[in-house]
Amino acid sequence: MVKTSNNVSTSKENYTYKFYTSQVYPNNLENPTLKYSDNSKENIALCFSGGGSRALTCAWGQILGLSQENLIDKIRYISSVSGGTWASSIYSYLPSNISDNNLLGDYIKPEDLSINKISSLNKYSLGKVPDGLGVMTIVTSLFEFYIKNGESNLQWFWPFIISEKILNYYNLSEQDEVPWISKKSFSLSEDYVRNYFPNNSPKDNLFYLKDKRPFLVMNNNIMEILNNGRIGNNIVQIPNQVTPIAGGVKGQSPTGQFNGGGLVETYGVCSNLISESLSNNTVNISLMKPYSLIDIVSTSSAFFAEAIAQFFSKATSSGEIKKTFITRLEASISSECKISIFQEISSNPSTFLQGMNKDILEMENENALGKSFISDLKDLIKESENEFDKISNEVKKGVDSLILDVEKDSYDVKESCKYLLLYIMKKILNNLSFISNIIPKYNYWSVNKNITNKIMDYTDGGTLDNTGIIGILEQTDTGKNNQDSLKILVFDNTDTPLVKKSNGKIIAGSQVAPLFGINFDKTTGEYREFFDDEKDFNSKNFNSISLLHVFENKKYADGNTDFSKLINGLYNSNCGSNPMIKGDDAKAKTAPAYVELNVTTVENSLSSVTGGRNISMLYLQNCIMTDWQNKIGDEKLRKDIESAQEKGDILSDILNILEIEAEYNNFPYYNTFAKIGLNPKESQALCQMWAWAISENSNLVNQAIKNFICSK
Repeated sequence: MVKTSNNVSTSKENYTYKFYTSQVYPNNLENPTLKYSDNSKENIALCFSGGGSRALTCAWGQILGLSQENLIDKIRYISSVSGGTWASSIYSYLPSNISDNNLLGDYIKPEDLSINKISSLNKYSLGKVPDGLGVMTIVTSLFEFYIKNGESNLQWFWPFIISEKILNYYNLSEQDEVPWISKKSFSLSEDYVRNYFPNNSPKDNLFYLKDKRPFLVMNNNIMEILNNGRIGNNIVQIPNQVTPIAGGVKGQSPTGQFNGGGLVETYGVCSNLISESLSNNTVNISLMKPYSLIDIVSTSSAFFAEAIAQFFSKATSSGEIKKTFITRLEASISSECKISIFQEISSNPSTFLQGMNKDILEMENENALGKSFISDLKDLIKESENEFDKISNEVKKGVDSLILDVEKDSYDVKESCKYLLLYIMKKILNNLSFISNIIPKYNYWSVNKNITNKIMDYTDGGTLDNTGIIGILEQTDTGKNNQDSLKILVFDNTDTPLVKKSNGKIIAGSQVAPLFGINFDKTTGEYREFFDDEKDFNSKNFNSISLLHVFENKKYADGNTDFSKLINGLYNSNCGSNPMIKGDDAKAKTAPAYVELNVTTVENSLSSVTGGRNISMLYLQNCIMTDWQNKIGDEKLRKDIESAQEKGDILSDILNILEIEAEYNNFPYYNTFAKIGLNPKESQALCQMWAWAISENSNLVNQAIKNFICSK
């Protein structure tokens, strides 16, 4: 077993605590989001759902389409989750030396679309993010991270990925001594910092929201584990948001043990609280490192940390899959990592030989590393019984020689080196206890001091509300009656296909269903209100999303409800009809899916939402749009997309993820995990589909969006 190093750490020995004063915003005082966002704009919000690289790519096309129509600057807020936050954080904090055209590129009409035009990306394209990802890329990075940084730093693995493979492309990491720590926090503007930061506060080294950009709300959750531990859905999650001004929890958990009570200035999020009491709405805090875009973007998309851990476990659970996985992994890891592994053996060959002696029988039975190599090992171990020191010394010399081979790039022709590495990797992967440590953990304290300086697990924003709606409702709620109404343009960039089943049930709106108090089965299309025991955190049937009920589901004389209007409207419009007119089933999957609703909030203590507020919502859902596909000028591109759609999602099987390159698979419903990596053609095709949906004047949704944003 290789002893992993622990030469890099975020412990107190490596970083010095700094002491500051921070503003806090209790719930009962003026709302900072309303106060400091641009009140010259109407109360309109964009919501970008989660969904990894698919969500980022859809959001890319949606921003491009809104920009084409000169509508994006009219938006006051953006609320985003997970992959939607990858896109929104980059767009919102884009450095001044990168233009919007560099980031978004040009809209290409489908008639002019070709494989050649979408086969490459410019340096700062949003498509660089999915192009640099991929399941095996991330898994390889996790293995190398573990070898280099040790088990104690694994909680920083996902922030490391966000820093290196997402934010760093756009100069938004500003990495410190280790890449998962940034030198910079972030805020609204230089004017805001100059006028409102307390005297003793970190006023330098900040990223600022790009001028005229919407006010950004980024969403994650804090986990409260119940008495019986973390089992299935039996987890209470409390919505948490971070904005350019402040971050934290406003709501409270149903257990009563977690009550956020308000927000703290952004640089003070996840700090250590020092003050014994609040005075003048300021507190004294200490910071070991700045709270950065790396931190919020990584926790907003923390689903992938847990998904990678689960993938690791599945990939090493059975012989054939494990053999394929380890072979792929060995071929992917860097020379630097290989050298590090061999150096560990060289430093302690005796311990290594003793370990191999115990494992030789298992290796022989599995024949996983080749007969000749196992035979050589047996001979070596037999000799070592009499001349252990001598053989240990020979092992050291041999491994030192292998290190030179790797450095000279002649490693591939050295079978013994390859088998030795496979053996070591297998031993490491047999000990998967380290995997559980990659879920992000940060310090938390609540404004009302219900919780003081407690390390908490942070979950992906999408594991609770994957639409971003909860975040914008919470951040714009004053806690009073007669609040200003709010318009929300929601982009539900789901991977669940919009279809009508043979029994007439429609699969649509599953991500927003809990907000209407609905338990939706996205396999059958059946839905109902949540049962009481599903809302009871003491029940074995407790389901955390049952606590998200924020919209009244009004019933109408024709038998419809607000939620049934939503799913019917999405289907009707996807058939090319007005959402309120029944669609022709023969025209399903032709046009963008959208529906407009007026809804009313109901009181919700988990998210600190006040009842009785009027919300206008224009809801769009990711779907197949053959009106766009059929216009694609490049016949091969069109047929490639159609062929991939016909196969459905073939990447749910783990061996397929390891072995199959499935271009455009299940377009536009790219699998959230398996298709986290998208090549330029895959991402740009999806981006252009959404840009067309929004900016093409002949689309009904084009006029609906213009009216929604521009009407008073």
